[in-house]
Parts: sequence; C-alpha cells; structure tokens
Amino acid sequence: MLRELVFVSGLECISWSPVSLISGIDIISTTKTSLEPEFKWVLFGFIYLAILFSPLVSIIALPELKIEITKWTQKQCACNNNGIHPMMIDPSSVERT
Repeated sequence: MLRELVFVSGLECISWSPVSLISGIDIISTTKTSLEPEFKWVLFGFIYLAILFSPLVSIIALPELKIEITKWTQKQCACNNNGIHPMMIDPSSVERT
C-alpha cells in the first residue's frame, strides 16, 4: 500500500512541477509572451496524468486490498457473533431446591 501511495504522490508532484515552474517564471519575469495562455493550457493537461494512471495503481493494489478486506470482514464477523444468543441448558446441571 505504501508503494502505491508513494507512486500516486510522485505522479502528482511530477504533474504539478511544470505548472509551478512556469508560474514561478511568469511571476518573476517582467516580459509577457503571446504564447503564455497556450502554455498554461498545455501544462494543466499534465496535472491529469496522475488521474490517468490511477487505474494502473488500483490494479496493482487490488491483490493486497483483497487480502486486507477478507481479514477485516472475518474480524467483523467474529466480533458481531459475540452477541446474545439463546442458551441451551443441560437439565442435569440445573439445581433444584
């Protein structure tokens, strides 16, 4: 699970880095270019790269998640079965006065 989290976080950072870099240069720079709006639209396309790779991450994570979900459901069933149930009383163990 940690591997998938690092992978998605890395993709998010990589996809935002060009936008951050160009925005930083744009703030520092005093000259305006005519291609600026086009670059911004292209750069925002990179942000969705992490979203496009999310199904790949899900496919990698599914076997691990299946094991964890199975363990969790078994644990929940064990906890829920500890409720109050009808008791069978052995007549020989009951004391009569």
